Amino acid sequence: MVRIHVGQPIIHNNFHSPNPPDCMDQTPPTAAVPPPVPESTSLVSRMVNTFAAPGEVFEEVQRTPNQSTNWIVPAILAAVVGVIATVLILSQPTIKRQIREQQEKAFQQQVNDGKMTQQDADKILEGMEKFMGPMMMVFGSATAVAMAFGRVFLWGLVMWLIARWVFKTQIPYLKAVGVAGLVTLIMTLGGIVQLLLGMILGKMMAGVSLALFLKEFEFTNKVHFLLGAVNLFKLWAMALLGLGLARFTGSSWAKSTLFMLIYWAVFSLILIGIGLGQFTL
Repeated sequence: MVRIHVGQPIIHNNFHSPNPPDCMDQTPPTAAVPPPVPESTSLVSRMVNTFAAPGEVFEEVQRTPNQSTNWIVPAILAAVVGVIATVLILSQPTIKRQIREQQEKAFQQQVNDGKMTQQDADKILEGMEKFMGPMMMVFGSATAVAMAFGRVFLWGLVMWLIARWVFKTQIPYLKAVGVAGLVTLIMTLGGIVQLLLGMILGKMMAGVSLALFLKEFEFTNKVHFLLGAVNLFKLWAMALLGLGLARFTGSSWAKSTLFMLIYWAVFSLILIGIGLGQFTL
């Protein structure tokens, strides 16, 4: 008779595996933990600290993911200030008269050089008189907007090229644009100062530059454009761009700023040389 004891385990002793399956010895794989995302300050903090602690701001731009607001918002602010300045400056009767006088001098110079006749010059001046109204404000405002956004991408490109060709360092172009956008705030402040000085002094070119000491700014005089290009706020901006470049490339601030100043000087001389000196002011 066979007896079965219910509840007692049946042990099989006739089989023993000295090497249990490998799966019994392996611990389950753990999921990869993504690296923490570096903390970033608010856009307002970055904009304010561009004036107070620019080095810290540029280090943050370098280590944090790219944020398009670094250049979009400053470019919009620069465009708005540029449009307001254009409308207010061109609304001043004194400045409108100065523009008219400068146009007459420029065309009279071409007449004296034999490049056009007096009759042609008079016709052109008569047509430009109609352009002095709202059309000139529209054209000036459009130019201000284009320069506000174009400056950001140009400065970013210059930083990217200097980093690659001079310092042999690859930097993300859009991050360079972000640094350039924040530095644009310096030029916006300069635009506000120029607007206030222009309205107080009744001068077209009343920026914080060497041209401020001129009794009268002449658009036919390239030396005057050279003096106008030496602007305190532009030098400040080049110094900050050099600081941002140094943070990205690991170079010294002095060396990076030197190359930014070389770019600024060469670019200004080219514009003045080809008759576009107004874009250096």
